[in-house]
Amino acid sequence: VSGVSELKRYLHRFGYVKDDGGDGMKNFSDVFDGRLESAISLYQRNLGLPITGRLDTSTVTLMSSSRCGVSDTHMINDGFYT
Repeated sequence: VSGVSELKRYLHRFGYVKDDGGDGMKNFSDVFDGRLESAISLYQRNLGLPITGRLDTSTVTLMSSSRCGVSDTHMINDGFYT
C-alpha cells in the first residue's frame, strides 16, 4: 500500500472506510483526515495491534501481508470484534 488514497482504497476493500464521495465511485483523496485515523484505529483494534491511529511499523507490516480478500466488516457486524 503506497499513498494515502491507496491506503483508503485498501481499508475500503476490507470494510473500514467508505468512499469520499459517497457515490459508490470509490474516489479517495490523498488527505490524511480524522476518518482515516479512525479507520486505522479500528483496523488495529480488530487485528490485535496497539491502537495508535497511525501507520506504525506493525500496522504497515500487516497491511503488506497477503490476505484472502474477504471484508472484515462481517466479523465486526457479527460481533466477533466487540
